[in-house]
Amino acid sequence: MPNRKYVSLLPRLFSLLLLVICLAGLARPLCAQDAAHSPGWVVISVPDYRALRVKAFPAEREPEPPPTVLTPASLALGHAPLADCGRYDRIRKIA
Repeated sequence: MPNRKYVSLLPRLFSLLLLVICLAGLARPLCAQDAAHSPGWVVISVPDYRALRVKAFPAEREPEPPPTVLTPASLALGHAPLADCGRYDRIRKIA
């Protein structure tokens, strides 16, 4: 098991290392807002980006409702179905 003295020292050493890197200017090439872009980069404005994104990923719209199926009169019910809730309660008690 590592010594607790050194384990508590690690976050401080890491913070100190980050500070040294920032002060030395070594983190400068990592900046995203660098003026000189590498070949192949295309810089566009935010409104142009939004317009391209809308064209590439159009907003999802509600699906069309399914077509209505007409039921022939021979298949229509003669009376409305009735639910027997007591039957379900009896089955629940048995199970």
